[in-house]
Amino acid sequence: MQVMRGWGVERLLLGLRPAHLALAIGLVCAAGCQTTAPAEESVVVAPSWPREPSVARVRWVSEIRGPADLGIRPGLLRRLWNWVAGEQSPSLVRPHGLAMDPEGRLWVADPGARRVHVFDIPGRRYFAIPGRDDPALMSPIAIAHDEQGVAYVSDSAKGVIRRFDRQGRDLGDWDGQGALQRPTGLAFDPQTGVLWVADTGNHRLLAFDRNGRIRRFVGERGRELGRFNFPTHLALDAGGQLFVTDSLNFRVQILTRDGDPLSAFGHAGDGPGAFSKPKGVALDRDGHVYVVDSLFDNVQIFDRQGQLMLHFGDRGAAPGQFWLPGGIHIAGGDRIYVADGFNQRIQLFEYLGD
Repeated sequence: MQVMRGWGVERLLLGLRPAHLALAIGLVCAAGCQTTAPAEESVVVAPSWPREPSVARVRWVSEIRGPADLGIRPGLLRRLWNWVAGEQSPSLVRPHGLAMDPEGRLWVADPGARRVHVFDIPGRRYFAIPGRDDPALMSPIAIAHDEQGVAYVSDSAKGVIRRFDRQGRDLGDWDGQGALQRPTGLAFDPQTGVLWVADTGNHRLLAFDRNGRIRRFVGERGRELGRFNFPTHLALDAGGQLFVTDSLNFRVQILTRDGDPLSAFGHAGDGPGAFSKPKGVALDRDGHVYVVDSLFDNVQIFDRQGQLMLHFGDRGAAPGQFWLPGGIHIAGGDRIYVADGFNQRIQLFEYLGD
């Protein structure tokens, strides 16, 4: 498995004769260096929810379409190579799963690109897993990290959990000895060392230990509490309770750390508080439950009893609008990342407080 990196480019370009290198740099500057003052950019008014005159609880911050939106820019030699080779800057195709690792790097599962994008925000660098022309991933859906920084990526098409180290090196697959049919949502519990996996095709959850052995199966197809109908996304709260998007039962189920059912909320419908196509689920620092609905093109926020508190977003491509959103991740309790899949971007929001 080869991770896309830039060191080989520098070696290649530094091997050029000085006259050739100077000419190439001159061509790059002629093609892309700024010689005039940039045009004044229009000011984007950040929307917030609820609308005035109510006190805002959530506000829009920015969008991410590629590394440049996070201030991650390639060096001169990389830009030169991209220009010579005709390569485009990396960008999101159809982002879905999101997770922040212990080092503050944002990992994005992109089934449209068949890769995982890693945005190293503190280190101002970017790399992708797998590297170019490597078919190791077919349909990456979700990402979770353990406390050691190992990344777990569900590949729904291959029916496996891929594992990578901090540098993106392949650590091998888990397939549960064929028990997985279509793995999607992931959540790692650092207290027990268990990786929870939503096996959508089998209508159940699986708990893997650190060695890749299945410790328990939870659920089967059904409507009763503790049973599922195409579970898709997972989230753990600070106390270890597991939140499961039970998509075709149009609800979110809450389980104990051991997988025992506690409660559920939600129902099918087309109004606030109901679900049409629920997907990503996450919790903020105050324990509010955020649920993405890809057909409503919004995010609904509930209290722990399932009462709707607020919803934000609608259909479109402007800031705060969505087109078939998928995953959601809340970092630090207040930084809300939403995968706006068919708008080919991640939108960042901020929770302002209860």
